[in-house]
Amino acid sequence: MLVVLPAGLETAAPAAAGLRLAGTVLAVAALWAGGLLGPWASASGWVLTALAVAAAPLGVVRAVATSGAVWLVAGGMIVGVAVKHSGLGERLARGLVARIGGSYGALLAGIVAVALVMAFVMPSSMGRTVLLTPVVLSLAAALGFRHGSRGYEGLVLATGTACIIPAMAVLPATVPNVVMLGAVEAQHPGTLRYFDFMAAHLPTTGLLRAALVVAIAWLLYRQRPQAAPPQDPRPLTGPQTRLLLILAAALALWATDFLHHVSPAWIAVGAAVLCVLPPRPVLPAPRLAGAVNVKALVLVAALVGLGAAVAQSGLATGLGGRLVERLPLDPAAGGAWDAVLVAALSMAVSVAVTTPGAAAVVTPLAPRLAEASGLPLEAVLMAEVMGYATALLPYQVPPLLVAMAMGGVPLRRGAKLTLAVAAASVVLSWPATIVYWRMIGLLGGG
Repeated sequence: MLVVLPAGLETAAPAAAGLRLAGTVLAVAALWAGGLLGPWASASGWVLTALAVAAAPLGVVRAVATSGAVWLVAGGMIVGVAVKHSGLGERLARGLVARIGGSYGALLAGIVAVALVMAFVMPSSMGRTVLLTPVVLSLAAALGFRHGSRGYEGLVLATGTACIIPAMAVLPATVPNVVMLGAVEAQHPGTLRYFDFMAAHLPTTGLLRAALVVAIAWLLYRQRPQAAPPQDPRPLTGPQTRLLLILAAALALWATDFLHHVSPAWIAVGAAVLCVLPPRPVLPAPRLAGAVNVKALVLVAALVGLGAAVAQSGLATGLGGRLVERLPLDPAAGGAWDAVLVAALSMAVSVAVTTPGAAAVVTPLAPRLAEASGLPLEAVLMAEVMGYATALLPYQVPPLLVAMAMGGVPLRRGAKLTLAVAAASVVLSWPATIVYWRMIGLLGGG
């Protein structure tokens, strides 16, 4: 494999194995950027290549095998299948959306609110998208929005966007977040906590961006419904009630991890075990066989391994040094400008390698960026999230692509919404986030 390394990088990892590993990392980044292969094919190809050329050291393999991100996704998949199999997800979605009101704006607000609420109880953005989109499609048909109409496309796009962008405020709720968590655990265990992460992001990345999605979708796609939203008066079933209790317990444990210090991954695994535990499982054993999406697990495992490889191969050190030289980071500026620069870097990388790839590539650079900016490592990581949560185009966030495919919405229509939401996020959400972080002391008071 022929790989051209940036000038000066060759000194960061002189060992042949380190150079080979750096080469595989650059190759998979090029595949993602060029869109030649899908994310899963590129990721699995990287795993096979790294093993074939003996480039992956034992530390990388161990980081993947013990990564909380991988186990978090596995547990979340089983919980997500239980939510879908029991009918709880569809019931919650229909019930909440139906009660929010009949106007187009209220309908959008209900859909986005449901998506954000589900981020706390169903830790899989793809699972939420697959579950919520058919409900919204049925709701659109019941309200008289014909396929391809402006109002129809607005509902579909708002659903896909809300299932991923505001959900970045919840640590276990998106693949980029869990990939970042896995990369951080490999190098700096204990740095990220569920409650601290949510406290830093929920008001702005979560609630404010959810409001922006509603407002922009209303401005671009508003159309008067032709009928009232349908009601769902059915009572909860036994499995749905048990699943609600399991989810409530998991959410309580996630929110109090600063007290018990149990990883969100093991809480998700515990919830998954309770879902399949006899004698009255919420998810019967025959359904469990198809619960785990192997492709998604391979993708997350490869991304976690990619992050560990970037750190251990010397690529992070070399690339981090060159970025530090070019970014106008200034510890004397008080942290706000440096946080914006880190966010801009993360946003730019996500354009090239999608949001999960950005989490894998930028996270290993965080220590160097923290050293150059004078920011705490946690602040750099939070700024990274602010950046990759700002998706310019639909291909950067696969759940939105899935919603568009399910609803038959053209790519150019989705790009109009994502560009508008991204611009509004940079202009409104980013400054609000910086001010809020100053208030809570994340950036310091200088």
